[in-house]
Amino acid sequence: MEKLKNTIEKYSGWQLYSEDIERIEGYQNINFAICVDSCKCLLEGISKSICELKSQPINSHENMSKLLSLAFGSLGYPDSDCTKQVGKAISSIGQQIGNLRNEIGRLGHGRSLQELNNREDIINSITRDFLLSAIESLCCFLIETFELDNPIVQPIPEIRYEDVPEFNDYWDEAYGEFNMGLNASFMASEILFKCEFDSYKIALNEFKQNEINN
Repeated sequence: MEKLKNTIEKYSGWQLYSEDIERIEGYQNINFAICVDSCKCLLEGISKSICELKSQPINSHENMSKLLSLAFGSLGYPDSDCTKQVGKAISSIGQQIGNLRNEIGRLGHGRSLQELNNREDIINSITRDFLLSAIESLCCFLIETFELDNPIVQPIPEIRYEDVPEFNDYWDEAYGEFNMGLNASFMASEILFKCEFDSYKIALNEFKQNEINN
């Protein structure tokens, strides 16, 4: 799932989902039931996060298909938009994941020894690869689409002026140096940092996000 890992690395606010990706990759060729369960958790988590961040009410018992549909709807596409239509079609994958999880998973239903031994044979390797690729594309689409208009930027816990020379240089090139007389002069970034620290943090966050987007 390199594409999804790169997307999460690009948009660091989604970094916590790296654990699900590691679990999916780790169990892909060992226990596909756990892999499928992790795919379901990943899709549910991303969809719920988008709904919450977009103030879209959700029911705690929504099935996968409904949850994905709400996530796509909360991204703001009109019903006539082709992206919304494609999103609705792709969202059916989520429901199939839930069905597949119930079919090959050990938990939730009692299994005979024969059923447990045969559960991994229900889906072949080509179909497994296709399924994981579809899940990866769907997750990337949701995150990328959300981030276009609603970037999640990790908060900066502590800022020291000397720690962000790239931003300071950018700000100084834009606004220059201020001469106060008596051989006293200050760079624009230094004045912003010392006199308007909150504005400095906002400008720095915007600078970092523009770097990520570009």
